[in-house]
Amino acid sequence: MPGLCIEAEEPELKTGYIAQWTGEAWQYIEDHRGETVYSKETGQEIKISELGELPETVTTTPCPDSFHHWSEKENKWVMSPEAEAQEQQQIDNERKARINTLLSVATDKIAAYQDMIDFADTEEETMEAEKGLLAWRKY
Repeated sequence: MPGLCIEAEEPELKTGYIAQWTGEAWQYIEDHRGETVYSKETGQEIKISELGELPETVTTTPCPDSFHHWSEKENKWVMSPEAEAQEQQQIDNERKARINTLLSVATDKIAAYQDMIDFADTEEETMEAEKGLLAWRKY
């Protein structure tokens, strides 16, 4: 018999497991290699590269955002009331910044159309500029 060979029946294939010969029989070891899990402590993504059970320190559920933390008691990602308030504040700040950006663009466009009206050479140019001005002011 060639080296590193055994006389035994081929093991039954099981999804998510790999068969390993113990010297006397086949044993099944969990195989999560290539799977993505997430640290319960930091929420960071981790790629599994070794055989065996998943560590207790990881979950297969991704962390929704930086405001969530892992609750062993609930066995899921949760958000504290303080984190909810922080998230809402961040959303409000982003919304205000977006509004200010849009208002700044509108103000620039309105000023440009007003200049076009003030310095128009023809009635047609004035009417065209007034249409643009009105549209931007409504916006």
